Amino acid sequence: MRIVTLGPEYQVALIVAVASHLVAYLSVGLPNVKYMAVALGSNLILLFAYAFVIRSFEGLRSRGAAETKAKERIQRVLALPFPEVKQRALSLIADSRKFRYTKGNSSDNPAIQRLGPVLQDFFSQFETVEQVGGDSFVSRKVVSESSLRPGFLTIGSDFAHSELVVRRGEDRVFIVTDSEHKLDDGLPTIYHNICLLGRE
Repeated sequence: MRIVTLGPEYQVALIVAVASHLVAYLSVGLPNVKYMAVALGSNLILLFAYAFVIRSFEGLRSRGAAETKAKERIQRVLALPFPEVKQRALSLIADSRKFRYTKGNSSDNPAIQRLGPVLQDFFSQFETVEQVGGDSFVSRKVVSESSLRPGFLTIGSDFAHSELVVRRGEDRVFIVTDSEHKLDDGLPTIYHNICLLGRE
């Protein structure tokens, strides 16, 4: 005797059909016109609910995969020697499809001297660097005491209502949106930040 195994889509259809008839029977009783109307309505509702659950599950799985890829990309960049990170970042800045920049250090900002050595070197070369098609930018002019995180210096912004900040005399870059949330590990330098923005 051959046993026929139904595929997942047929199993779902069968379950929905049986559940619809059960709802109709419990609501109306023996089959009649009202019974069929309730069964049909229940069938449609259950199918919509099933489709919603499937879409939600696929969305969660997709976001999970995207987060995993992002973490892997961060780890790849962090594993690179600093000279290579810097060279990649400078190449990305020079790519007009990804960044806009102004060379030089024309703005006189004493706060630059309170930055770490890598950032001081960076701002000796660039007045501003801005991501094309994004909100991230850094600028000599904005280097000042952070308005969001006391004790830190802001060097720019990553997205609306955020700041890129560093501790005085240090180069590690953090993204903050308030004064309360716990800081993550940040990125070792502004060049690492640019590499990740440029999808390196």
